[in-house]
Amino acid sequence: MTEGTEPNDEPFVVEPETQLDGSPAPPKNWPRPPNTQGRLESPAALALAEGAALLFCFLLLPWFFFPQLGGGGPGDAPFSHSYTGLRIAQGLDFGQRSIPLFVHLWLVLLVAVALLALASLFSRRLFSPRLMLGMIVALSALALLVELGYCVQVDALFLASYWRGRCICCG
Repeated sequence: MTEGTEPNDEPFVVEPETQLDGSPAPPKNWPRPPNTQGRLESPAALALAEGAALLFCFLLLPWFFFPQLGGGGPGDAPFSHSYTGLRIAQGLDFGQRSIPLFVHLWLVLLVAVALLALASLFSRRLFSPRLMLGMIVALSALALLVELGYCVQVDALFLASYWRGRCICCG
């Protein structure tokens, strides 16, 4: 059965809005961001800044440190190995093998890319500012929950190794 118009169907006509007394309703003034002549508006700039910051932190900043083993000198750094978020998501090296302890950190990279994509889509006017802000808040909350979960896991990992009296990287 194909969809189509029947020969006897009348076209659908939208009538203008009227008030209760029958007079034409005034046009609705939807809140709009100020005209920026093609530049990014504030929700897009917020998404772009947050996505770029998350991407920078995930790819370049250290997220995990191993304490220095052995007796280091007074000028030595207290930490010998540091890993970025990308390296941790791929798996930590424990001796001869790599163990993927924090696989959920890939969500941080996914959120960063999604925020950058949202900024691009909003600049093309595919979303309303209100919907855009809602998506930014939802994605930011997801990234924050993943990072808080990672913090709790790392804290538990170091606490467990402290109580057992062993280094987590040596076993």
